[in-house]
Amino acid sequence: MSDTIEQVEPETEKANPMLEPLEYNIKAPVITDEDKENFFRAFLSDEPFSEVVPIFGGKFKMKFATMTVEQNDDLLQQIAVDQSLGLAKNQDSYFIRLLLRRLVTMLVSLNGVPFEPTLTKEAFPIDTKTGDSFLVRRANILEKKYAFKLAIIIEAFRGFEKKVDVLSKEALNENFWKAAA
Repeated sequence: MSDTIEQVEPETEKANPMLEPLEYNIKAPVITDEDKENFFRAFLSDEPFSEVVPIFGGKFKMKFATMTVEQNDDLLQQIAVDQSLGLAKNQDSYFIRLLLRRLVTMLVSLNGVPFEPTLTKEAFPIDTKTGDSFLVRRANILEKKYAFKLAIIIEAFRGFEKKVDVLSKEALNENFWKAAA
């Protein structure tokens, strides 16, 4: 038996530099009275909370909406299929896939145009043998067609998720409405 341990380099996937996790710190979002009202209205109506996120001084807008339970289940099923097929070979690959799947699930429109409305669960269900699905096809389009814009779209998406996170935490605070008073 040898006293030395042979080090084996882990298998790595070729990374798409456009999809590498961005290390910028997301600023705390500004929560307005209107945000609180819209969040509360969505909560009461059992509808997703949505927001239009403007960039370039409002010349381009993206609309995001929180996921429904069904959408979340679809996302989890797709990630499980990806893992079972060996498509998420390492932690980075897993998180990039998760980020893209979440993004395409919550992306409603780009500049007022619905994002790939024909790529639906009914038209392209999750195929457990190949891994293909409406989520994969939507992510592929985002990666290929919008590669130049992808980093900006991801940052806008992360800002939206941060706002939802802050609103969710603040909803438990007894002073939630104090700022609106």
